[in-house]
Parts: sequence; structure tokens; C-alpha cells
Amino acid sequence: MKNEDKYPKFSIIILNYNGWRDTIECLKSIQKIDYPNYDVIIVDNNSTDGSIEVIKEWAKNNLLDQEQLNGYNKRLNGYSEDVKEVAMLGKISMGENVFLIGVNENKGFAAGNNIGIRFALRNKPPDFIWLLNNDTIILNKQIFYCLIKYSSKLKNIGVITPIVYNIKDEIQKSIAQKTPNLAKDLLVYSNIGIFLSKIGLSRFIDGLYYVRIPKNLRSPMEVYAISGSCMLFPSDVIKRIGLLDESTFLFYEEYIVAEKLRKSGLHSYVVPCNAVLHKHGKSTKNFLFKSIRSEIYSYYYFYKVYRRNNLLVVVFFTVLRFIDRSVLCLLIYFRNLFLRIKSLFAILRTHL
Repeated sequence: MKNEDKYPKFSIIILNYNGWRDTIECLKSIQKIDYPNYDVIIVDNNSTDGSIEVIKEWAKNNLLDQEQLNGYNKRLNGYSEDVKEVAMLGKISMGENVFLIGVNENKGFAAGNNIGIRFALRNKPPDFIWLLNNDTIILNKQIFYCLIKYSSKLKNIGVITPIVYNIKDEIQKSIAQKTPNLAKDLLVYSNIGIFLSKIGLSRFIDGLYYVRIPKNLRSPMEVYAISGSCMLFPSDVIKRIGLLDESTFLFYEEYIVAEKLRKSGLHSYVVPCNAVLHKHGKSTKNFLFKSIRSEIYSYYYFYKVYRRNNLLVVVFFTVLRFIDRSVLCLLIYFRNLFLRIKSLFAILRTHL
């Protein structure tokens, strides 16, 4: 029996943007996976911090079968995707090859992942495609066996996620999301929602948006949407619903996926595999203002195109959200300014 017949193939796609430290830490955790049939595709979204060179250097010292690389990379000269380069970095532990794709322009989360998905599907498609944030760490080396176990039992499966934890060792709330609406979405992610959470009403706010996952979850749980940081698709589902919608740069990808699945009669599930740590938020912390602009547009686009809300209603709520986020930006700006001035005065005092 061939390896691929006995062990369904997984392709892990990791999107990197100026985050080589997280990406390498993620790769180190993937190396520990005990499973013989998977590969890893890293898509570098036009990083400016030397990520490609650093990741290549790490691969030289940590991946297997380096001698085959030159011949393989020459065979890929005719690759049709508009990218800087496609390179094979070596083999990873029990799995197969690690590929690195450098793109010419950062067009966002969906566009970057689509390059990886198309690469994975180019010849013999894998059985599963796993979109994994670079700021995640695999905790369970038996993860693929667990995912296969539950995916084989579920009907009309569209996408699944294992249990994802945050850095406080709590289950990440966003892996089990309820159906959103304009008003609820505005409240939960507004300054009002932040204030209500700080005065002890966080359970109320969370209850509006998230399905509570018991710590001892024993069977798969169907939800409206899972977190975009950890999405496992059967390859046939990608072929059925199409690639990710590239109209948004960042945010709301998981909701768009949920709507596309729902319209195709497919479902999203959380399965009881304790598997992933997510260092939540590190992917966007370095470009807050740009991410807020992307968030506002994605909010508008999702509710107008996928939820088909009335245009005037969508515009009204989008303006409210823009005002709320602008206030947040100003608060962050003046807080940082105050901290700089305070630090400057502290330095001056030490020299007087």
C-alpha cells in the first residue's frame, strides 16, 4: 500500500509578513509532528525585514536532504505564478518538502494564502489544506491522526479547527463564532464593548458573539465560523467553493468563508483535538492604523456583498464604526505620546 493511500496528505500553508521569528518557531513545532505525509508551503508576503533570507538560512541548518535542492529549483523556473521565487528548502522531519514562495506585492491575507493553495493543488492535490497563522505553535504531535478521525465522521464538512489556546492557556474564543450582524458586530468590537468588558460584563459581550466551548469537549461542535488563524479544508471543498475572496486585505475572511460554505450546504466545526497555541494579535500589531482601515472596509464589504444588508444601513453602521475606530486611534496615539514625554522627563531628571 502506498504511503499516500494509507495516510491522507496534508498541505500546511503559512503566510509570513515581517515575522520570520514566529514563522521559524512555528516550523520548529511542525517538525515534531508524528505523521509521514504532509508538506509545508510558506508564502512570504513581500516582507521588508529579510524574512526570506533568514528562513532559508534556518532551513540549511535544520531541514533534511539539502543536496536535492538545486535541481528542483531549476525545474521550477517555468512556474507561472507572478512571484519573486519558488524554492524548496528541504524535507521536514517525518513529513515531506518545505517550500518557500516569495511574492512581489503584499495583497493581503486572502491573496497570499491563495498563492499557497494554488501551489498545493498544482499537481497531485493533497487531501487536506491547512491554513495556519505563522504566530501559532503546534502542541500535539499526533494532530493529523486526530483531525482525520473526526473529519471522516462529519457530514457536509466544510472547514474544521482543532482546539486553539491563547498565551494565557485559555481556549481562544474566536474559534467558535456565532452568526454576526451589523449592530452586534459594532457593539462587540467598539470602545463601548471594551468598556463594558472592563467593568465586568465581558461574559455578556462574549455571549453575543461566541459559542462557549467546554474545556472537556468530547465531540465535534458545529459553529457559524471558526478562526482564520487555523482553518483545515478538505481539498474538494476548495474546489467546490473556490479560493478565498481577495477583495479584502485583512479581516472577515472567516466570515466570508462561512457564508460561502453555508450557501453550498457545508458546515464549520470545532473538533476536540487539543492542538494549537496562538500568540494572538502578533500578526497585526506592527501596523495598527493600516489594519483599522482594512477592518472598516472588510466590515462594509462583508455585510454588503455576503449578508446582503440594505446599502444605506451598511453605510450608516460603517460610518459609526469608522468614528469609533478613529477615536481608538487617537487614544492610542496620545497614550503613546504621553509615555514618550514621561520617559523623556525621566531621562532629563537623571541628568540634572
